[in-house]
Amino acid sequence: MIAGDRVWLNATPMATFRSDLFKTPKAAVAARNRFAPSVDDVRTAVRAIVRHDRRPWPETLFQP
Repeated sequence: MIAGDRVWLNATPMATFRSDLFKTPKAAVAARNRFAPSVDDVRTAVRAIVRHDRRPWPETLFQP
């Protein structure tokens, strides 16, 4: 998702917006859990990965 310039934390948007990576929300949950065990861990990991990127990486919270 980072390579695609967007990172979602919830399984449904992950599967909806990146169906090429996650066929179902359950697959998105499994992938997210392999990457980091909690949402805060995902945020920390993404920040560490993009910290030297020159582009801004704003965090947006939304509720559909």
